[in-house]
Amino acid sequence: MNDEAPGLGFRLSGEVKETISKILRFPETYAIIEESVRGASLDVFRYTIFYEFDKESDQIFVVAIAHQSRHPNYWKERLRDIPE
Repeated sequence: MNDEAPGLGFRLSGEVKETISKILRFPETYAIIEESVRGASLDVFRYTIFYEFDKESDQIFVVAIAHQSRHPNYWKERLRDIPE
């Protein structure tokens, strides 16, 4: 990504970290997308962080960080791998 524009990969990484920080503070804020998986979209880049929040254990399991238009549903096959 930095090959496309210098610093672009660093900006994406920073936005991912910022969004994960929001998820950690307010895990139930984001809408449920599929089964118990929630989706938090990044503000600038066209990516969504898909995660599951287990309220009992207070744990967050990130399923995928997926581009919104490049194979947007590839992560759904990972749902069977989420620990119960």
